[in-house]
Amino acid sequence: MRYLFTFLILYVSLPLNGQDVIIPDSIQSITINSLIGAYQFDDKGTTKGKKDEMKIIFLKSTGYAIDYWKHTEYSVTYKPQSHNTKEVYLKKYSQKPISKDKITSLIESLQTYEHPKENILLNDSDRLESKITWKSILKSAKLKEIDWRFKKSYSSKEKNKEFLKACQSIDTFQVYLTHKFDTTFRSFVTDYTNRITIKIITTYSEFNYVGEYPNPAKQPWYNQSDTSNFLGSPVLNFNINQCLLELLPTNFLLRNSLSLDVVYYDYINWYFERRGMTY
Repeated sequence: MRYLFTFLILYVSLPLNGQDVIIPDSIQSITINSLIGAYQFDDKGTTKGKKDEMKIIFLKSTGYAIDYWKHTEYSVTYKPQSHNTKEVYLKKYSQKPISKDKITSLIESLQTYEHPKENILLNDSDRLESKITWKSILKSAKLKEIDWRFKKSYSSKEKNKEFLKACQSIDTFQVYLTHKFDTTFRSFVTDYTNRITIKIITTYSEFNYVGEYPNPAKQPWYNQSDTSNFLGSPVLNFNINQCLLELLPTNFLLRNSLSLDVVYYDYINWYFERRGMTY
């Protein structure tokens, strides 16, 4: 049986100083990495995974453009020690221009705190109802193996309608947002990696951000530019995700994990637990 170990660390956030500010016009390159990998729990101590890396550079003559996009698959063992890697460059994206506005929006979002309760899209009751449907609830229930709770032998149409209406409540959804996106703690998972990193090189400094599992939609992100601060500083802002969705190619590894749909899916599972249906 495989186990994932998660532990929490209490945050003590440090204030930003002047050198922590990213000036868009000073950017030389932005490198976005996505990585998913897992320890296999075998006799060889094998870890397998894959990652994507896209580097955006600034050229005085043309502005921002993709320098390269590289896909890598790897396998590492400890008994015996081995490291096998397969790399593929997606050449058709090389030198593809990137809008300066997209870069500026990303930089601004990375430096702005916005709680999900303040996000316009997440607080749209009509959008919530369109995302939290009976179909999506049943799909999640089947994955949790609790769909029997909604069948005729256990429930009724009226009770199911009441359940749907309660789950679509914007007030309940805001309770979830407050509970789920608490930046007081940071979770760490061992033996499994699922993260996206952003590395920004400017003319005067280097800035590093990471969004990772198990946080829904990779929120909050963590500013790890200060190497003396192991935990980094949390940056909660769903506009970061929106900027990356507009910036990254559709088949970029883990891109889908940035979608707001991930939040709605997690909310349904949270609601199951709130109702005492799962633990």
